[in-house]
Parts: sequence; C-alpha cells; structure tokens
Amino acid sequence: MDRLSWTALLAVVAVGGCGGHGRPKALVDGTKPGRSPAALHAVRGAVLTRTQVLHARMLDPSERRACPELRSAGDPLVVRRTGLEGTSLTFEDRAEGGVLGCDGTPGRHELPGPWCGVAAGKLVSARLLDPRLEIGCRRRGKTVAFAWINSLPGARWIGIDEGDAIEVYRAAAGLPVRVASSRSVAVERSSASFHVTQYASDGRLLSKTTLGAAVAR
Repeated sequence: MDRLSWTALLAVVAVGGCGGHGRPKALVDGTKPGRSPAALHAVRGAVLTRTQVLHARMLDPSERRACPELRSAGDPLVVRRTGLEGTSLTFEDRAEGGVLGCDGTPGRHELPGPWCGVAAGKLVSARLLDPRLEIGCRRRGKTVAFAWINSLPGARWIGIDEGDAIEVYRAAAGLPVRVASSRSVAVERSSASFHVTQYASDGRLLSKTTLGAAVAR
C-alpha cells in the first residue's frame, strides 16, 4: 500500500445522545477535562479535550527537542491537543505544502517520550488525502492510535466515540484535527477505526462517520 487507505461511511442523523456514558475524571496529563460546550448539551458523555494554539518558540524546550519534525520547521504556529488517551502537536509544513505532527502518551509508566510517534501529511486544496495513522504509542498496556480528521466546512467540534465517553476536539488554526483512540485498534493488521461525529458551532450535527485507516507499508 503506497499510502494510508481510509474509508468512511457518512450519514447525517439527528443529535440523539450516546446513552450510558460515564465522565472520565482526567485527561492523559492528569488535568481535569474542560466543561463541555453548552451547544453540545445534547451529546451525553461529552468530554472536552484541551486545545492550545501557540508558536513553536512557546513550547517547552524538551518538547521541541523530542519532536524531530519541529527541529527544522522554524517557528510555526502549533496546535497542541491533550485528550483522554494521548497528546499531539500539529503544525504546517510550508516547504512541502502539508502538515507535520508528533504524538505522545505521557505518563510515569508509559514509553519514554513524551513523543512516541511522528506524522507527515500532504495537503491538496487544504485537505489531507489520508489521515496518517500512527499506532506506535501505548498507554496502560493498550495501543493508542492517532489520526488526522479533515473538518467539514462549518464544523467547530469533532467528537470521537470512546465507548464510555465522547471526546470532543475543537477545530483550530485551519489545520486537520489530530485525534487519539484505543477503542478499535487492530495491531496485527496495522489498522484502526474511529467513530467520528462533526458538529457546527451551534451544536447542529453535520455528520456521523466511521473512519477506517491503515498504516502505509
């Protein structure tokens, strides 16, 4: 396979809630999740991840050193995301017309890091051709898969169904949204599935998608 393959079944449905989801107590770095946006009050089990937009020079020096893709990128605008399963950096690759990123699962008992994966994607008409799946990270004995999601026009929030929670990511800086999940990872097939919902700023559901992605060989 020359590049990552991804398939999506897309269906627009009414916002209905996710039933029976419990609210996790902490994000991967031990901090408490933010309050879910009022616009998403109908999404039961929604957990807001943390999104920070900053220049690379504002990152901790150890972060910059540990992310090889940043070493020659100058001082790009970086979107740092912290969720339930992992954390990531996403920034524009101006030289190649794409995006670059580093993925991590920080924690005392996890792999040394903080970054355990890197990704590079090509943009065509401001959209990624594939999600650039990365499955080299682990947390609490589980493989964590990372992938980029292209947000739809007008989408403000991206939801990832983790079974016991819906992780909510905020679209930012006009870049694809890097998400993480350990729910449906098939290491033996080097693939993973993500159950994705996209919402407008007013909470209107734009799409409900199952994204299947495979690692390039």
